[in-house]
Amino acid sequence: MQHLDDLYHEIIRAHNKNPENYFKNEAAECKIEAYNPLCGDQFHLYFDIHDKRIANLSFHGYGCAVSKASTSIFTEKMNGLTLEEVLALYKNFHACAVEGKNTDINDFIPFQVASRFPGREKCAILTWESFKEYIERLK
Repeated sequence: MQHLDDLYHEIIRAHNKNPENYFKNEAAECKIEAYNPLCGDQFHLYFDIHDKRIANLSFHGYGCAVSKASTSIFTEKMNGLTLEEVLALYKNFHACAVEGKNTDINDFIPFQVASRFPGREKCAILTWESFKEYIERLK
């Protein structure tokens, strides 16, 4: 069985300890809740959409190291992207974290191991999935 330490790559530990864009932006136009009832991970995403681009994306909440780090990287990557670019990046991350496929985005590579731990891939894609569903409802 895969050793659990493989799941906690240096990038995941760093983003868990010092997440990017970790603050409540109550003035944001849009708010999404990402919640996993199986493990209790819960994050709130705050953002604006200007000219079909994501702006001022931040998050707040709690969860395991994998979900918190994934959400931190999510906010770094998604700020400034168009809705179409968000969906394309989601597909890339999903293929990496859930299917274990290779990617050329260095920050995604540590999540590739999540595909080998049943249930942990949900931690990795929690925020990504919630955001994708929100965007699909906008269309």
